[in-house]
Amino acid sequence: MDLFEIRDRDDWMKLLTDAFEKSGLAMSLTDPGGKIVLSAGTRNPLCTNIRENSQALTYICSQTNTAMTQQVKKTMQSVLDTCDAGMLRIAIPIIRNGELVGQITGCGVAEDLEEIDPFYLSQQIGRSEKDVEELVGQVPVKVPESLQELAKALMPVLNP
Repeated sequence: MDLFEIRDRDDWMKLLTDAFEKSGLAMSLTDPGGKIVLSAGTRNPLCTNIRENSQALTYICSQTNTAMTQQVKKTMQSVLDTCDAGMLRIAIPIIRNGELVGQITGCGVAEDLEEIDPFYLSQQIGRSEKDVEELVGQVPVKVPESLQELAKALMPVLNP
Protein backbone atom coordinates (compact mmCIF):
# COMPACT_ATOMS: atom_id res chain seq x y z
CA MET A 1 0.00 0.00 0.00
CA ASP A 2 1.25 3.45 -0.90
CA LEU A 3 1.49 5.89 2.01
CA PHE A 4 -0.23 8.54 -0.10
CA GLU A 5 -3.28 6.29 -0.40
CA ILE A 6 -3.62 6.57 3.39
CA ARG A 7 -3.25 10.36 3.57
CA ASP A 8 -2.39 13.02 1.05
CA ARG A 9 0.90 14.92 1.18
CA ASP A 10 -0.60 17.93 3.00
CA ASP A 11 -2.14 15.73 5.71
CA TRP A 12 1.17 13.90 6.25
CA MET A 13 3.04 17.22 6.44
CA LYS A 14 0.57 18.57 9.00
CA LEU A 15 0.95 15.42 11.12
CA LEU A 16 4.77 15.60 10.91
CA THR A 17 4.84 19.34 11.65
CA ASP A 18 2.52 18.94 14.64
CA ALA A 19 4.70 16.11 15.98
CA PHE A 20 7.82 18.25 15.52
CA GLU A 21 6.25 21.17 17.37
CA LYS A 22 5.25 18.93 20.28
CA SER A 23 8.51 17.02 20.55
CA GLY A 24 11.37 19.05 19.09
CA LEU A 25 12.29 15.99 17.02
CA ALA A 26 12.94 16.40 13.31
CA MET A 27 10.18 14.15 11.94
CA SER A 28 10.08 11.98 8.83
CA LEU A 29 7.65 9.74 7.05
CA THR A 30 9.47 6.67 5.76
CA ASP A 31 8.65 3.73 3.57
CA PRO A 32 8.73 0.21 5.08
CA GLY A 33 12.49 -0.01 4.53
CA GLY A 34 13.18 3.24 6.38
CA LYS A 35 13.77 5.46 3.32
CA ILE A 36 12.58 9.03 3.94
CA VAL A 37 9.53 10.08 1.92
CA LEU A 38 8.72 13.41 3.66
CA SER A 39 10.31 15.44 6.45
CA ALA A 40 9.25 18.27 8.72
CA GLY A 41 11.02 20.34 11.34
CA THR A 42 14.56 21.54 11.59
CA ARG A 43 17.46 19.40 12.65
CA ASN A 44 19.74 20.61 15.40
CA PRO A 45 23.17 21.77 14.18
CA LEU A 46 24.91 18.60 15.40
CA CYS A 47 22.54 16.38 13.40
CA THR A 48 22.97 18.63 10.36
CA ASN A 49 26.76 18.21 10.57
CA ILE A 50 26.41 14.44 10.91
CA ARG A 51 24.04 14.22 7.94
CA GLU A 52 26.33 16.35 5.77
CA ASN A 53 29.15 13.81 6.19
CA SER A 54 28.46 10.60 4.24
CA GLN A 55 30.69 8.46 6.47
CA ALA A 56 29.09 9.78 9.66
CA LEU A 57 25.63 9.46 8.12
CA THR A 58 26.34 5.79 7.43
CA TYR A 59 27.84 4.94 10.82
CA ILE A 60 25.62 7.06 13.03
CA CYS A 61 22.25 7.47 11.34
CA SER A 62 21.88 4.65 8.85
CA GLN A 63 22.88 1.84 11.19
CA THR A 64 20.47 3.02 13.87
CA ASN A 65 17.73 3.49 11.28
CA THR A 66 18.24 -0.04 9.94
CA ALA A 67 18.24 -1.61 13.40
CA MET A 68 15.15 0.26 14.51
CA THR A 69 13.30 -0.50 11.27
CA GLN A 70 14.00 -4.20 11.77
CA GLN A 71 12.75 -4.00 15.35
CA VAL A 72 9.56 -2.20 14.26
CA LYS A 73 8.97 -4.82 11.54
CA LYS A 74 9.39 -7.61 14.08
CA THR A 75 7.29 -6.15 16.90
CA MET A 76 4.90 -3.82 15.02
CA GLN A 77 5.32 -1.52 18.04
CA SER A 78 6.93 1.89 18.53
CA VAL A 79 10.63 1.88 19.36
CA LEU A 80 12.58 4.50 21.32
CA ASP A 81 16.35 4.16 21.23
CA THR A 82 19.57 6.13 21.21
CA CYS A 83 21.58 6.65 18.04
CA ASP A 84 25.35 6.20 17.97
CA ALA A 85 25.70 9.95 18.51
CA GLY A 86 23.94 9.65 21.88
CA MET A 87 20.66 11.28 20.84
CA LEU A 88 17.17 9.87 21.14
CA ARG A 89 15.38 8.48 18.12
CA ILE A 90 11.83 7.18 17.79
CA ALA A 91 10.10 5.01 15.20
CA ILE A 92 6.33 4.60 15.10
CA PRO A 93 4.88 1.98 12.73
CA ILE A 94 2.15 2.50 10.16
CA ILE A 95 0.37 -0.83 9.77
CA ARG A 96 -2.29 -1.88 7.29
CA ASN A 97 -3.71 -5.40 7.04
CA GLY A 98 -1.04 -6.70 9.40
CA GLU A 99 1.84 -5.35 7.29
CA LEU A 100 4.25 -2.51 7.95
CA VAL A 101 3.63 0.06 5.21
CA GLY A 102 5.77 2.85 6.67
CA GLN A 103 6.91 4.64 9.78
CA ILE A 104 7.00 8.02 11.38
CA THR A 105 10.49 8.59 12.72
CA GLY A 106 11.94 11.39 14.77
CA CYS A 107 15.42 12.21 16.00
CA GLY A 108 17.68 14.93 17.28
CA VAL A 109 17.12 15.44 21.00
CA ALA A 110 19.07 14.08 23.95
CA GLU A 111 18.02 12.78 27.33
CA ASP A 112 21.33 13.93 28.77
CA LEU A 113 24.01 15.91 26.93
CA GLU A 114 26.61 13.93 28.89
CA GLU A 115 25.67 10.91 26.75
CA ILE A 116 27.03 12.64 23.65
CA ASP A 117 30.75 12.02 23.11
CA PRO A 118 32.37 15.05 21.43
CA PHE A 119 35.65 13.20 20.83
CA TYR A 120 33.96 10.32 18.99
CA LEU A 121 31.80 12.70 16.96
CA SER A 122 34.74 14.93 16.07
CA GLN A 123 36.41 11.87 14.54
CA GLN A 124 33.26 10.95 12.64
CA ILE A 125 32.41 14.37 11.19
CA GLY A 126 35.92 15.78 10.76
CA ARG A 127 35.45 18.77 13.06
CA SER A 128 37.47 19.76 16.08
CA GLU A 129 36.37 18.47 19.46
CA LYS A 130 35.82 22.08 20.55
CA ASP A 131 33.52 22.69 17.55
CA VAL A 132 31.57 19.54 18.37
CA GLU A 133 31.24 20.57 22.03
CA GLU A 134 29.62 23.81 20.83
CA LEU A 135 27.25 21.81 18.60
CA VAL A 136 26.38 19.49 21.49
CA GLY A 137 25.40 22.52 23.55
CA GLN A 138 22.69 23.26 20.97
CA VAL A 139 21.02 19.84 21.18
CA PRO A 140 17.56 20.06 22.80
CA VAL A 141 17.10 18.00 25.96
CA LYS A 142 13.91 15.96 26.45
CA VAL A 143 12.84 13.22 28.79
CA PRO A 144 12.19 9.89 27.04
CA GLU A 145 8.74 9.69 28.64
CA SER A 146 7.60 12.70 26.60
CA LEU A 147 8.61 10.90 23.41
CA GLN A 148 6.89 7.72 24.54
CA GLU A 149 3.75 9.80 25.10
CA LEU A 150 4.06 11.15 21.55
CA ALA A 151 4.30 7.60 20.19
CA LYS A 152 1.34 6.53 22.32
CA ALA A 153 -0.73 9.44 20.97
CA LEU A 154 0.24 8.79 17.34
CA MET A 155 -0.30 5.01 17.27
CA PRO A 156 -4.13 5.20 17.04
CA VAL A 157 -3.94 8.09 14.56
CA LEU A 158 -1.58 6.16 12.28
CA ASN A 159 -3.27 2.82 12.80
CA PRO A 160 -7.03 3.38 13.06
